[in-house]
Amino acid sequence: MSGNLSNRRTSSSSLVSKKWIAFFHGLGLACGLILSSWLIVNYFRDSERVSNHSPDVSVTDRPDALHVRGPWGNLMVETIYTEKPAHFIDVAPLQRSEEKWFFPNMNQAGVRQWMSENGFSKEATEELMTAAPAEDAQGVYLNPSQAWIARLEPLLRKKIHGLLAKNPFNHFSENPYLFSVDVLQQIRSHPVMEGKNRELFEKLLYPKGTAMCLSDIGCLMFNVKDPNQSSELLKLLTRTKTVLLKLEIDRKSDIPALVNYWSGPFNLKDFQPLLESLKRQDRTSRLDIIHLLPPVARQLAYTYPLEDGVGEKRDCHWTTINFFEESKNDRYLDSNEIAKELQENYTSADKPEKFGDIVMFTPNGNEVIHSCVYIAADMVFTKNGRGAHQPWTITPLKDVVSVYGNMRILVKRRKS
Repeated sequence: MSGNLSNRRTSSSSLVSKKWIAFFHGLGLACGLILSSWLIVNYFRDSERVSNHSPDVSVTDRPDALHVRGPWGNLMVETIYTEKPAHFIDVAPLQRSEEKWFFPNMNQAGVRQWMSENGFSKEATEELMTAAPAEDAQGVYLNPSQAWIARLEPLLRKKIHGLLAKNPFNHFSENPYLFSVDVLQQIRSHPVMEGKNRELFEKLLYPKGTAMCLSDIGCLMFNVKDPNQSSELLKLLTRTKTVLLKLEIDRKSDIPALVNYWSGPFNLKDFQPLLESLKRQDRTSRLDIIHLLPPVARQLAYTYPLEDGVGEKRDCHWTTINFFEESKNDRYLDSNEIAKELQENYTSADKPEKFGDIVMFTPNGNEVIHSCVYIAADMVFTKNGRGAHQPWTITPLKDVVSVYGNMRILVKRRKS
């Protein structure tokens, strides 16, 4: 980092211990990476601090928007929906006649046994096992037909993609399309989803929390023959719910208090003149809080990653640790660097309530499957999945909980 943030990191002469080097390993549908048990057991156990998911706020529901007042000031919350830009849509890689699935650390006999134990019929098992199997030292590759994929029941689909998600080769198993309830309703009612498209789409869905997932995107796109319809459909599937936050400022606004909250741990006040100028107006002004976010978050918010081999690797944890950076730092694609940053510059907190707090979801205290950054009013900056089809959004924390489940939440706060 540079400029007035150059002293944000403290120097350390000691090497990172082995427990930190094991920070991440491959697992998890959404981010594709999880924090290792060493991180949770050794770094958080002493405090065992758990969030209640909600700050103490005053909420008034008005016809035009939701207004939330707290230490961040008075925020107007507007729900919007974003989609990937049309010029980023590339259908061709998904329109292939067959899929290739990789079953890690298994041979053909192991796959057969797993399928038998998880409710697959003998006929379905044999059809998959004869689909051009190929083994290597890491596992076995199988090539299910599109017809076989389409016949899977939702529970079996969920089980097999849960297994496949353990290896990044199976990209859309590890990083499925995620649909909240309201987004799913919009997709179902869209004209491009009429007829056979809608019928196949429904067959390919499987549940995750209160959300629905789509991993078999290739099966869906292979069966859509109209090129224009294919692009429109793929764009529709990237639709994501997010919110706009606007800070309301009038002559009664406490500018020092607003500056204190939105400066975060670094006491940055470069936006204070803007807030003061808005206070001098004879009306209530609304400032999009994107102007108050640090540079990286401001650049990423409401955008989709480029499919350039790097953008798709920038997952939730990369996003979280980059939040206060002045420019995107791909050093944090290295899990060792993330571990070092957390160890040296963060401390535990009771609950997410300050701008920039890191919120981590752990199902069992031994792993973290998702992380995001607290903004204000129970809203977080998040990327719910690794891959180019998942944007960076500002989202109610309760919506993130609905996807990842009501897990224990661990909170880390940046040292001042």
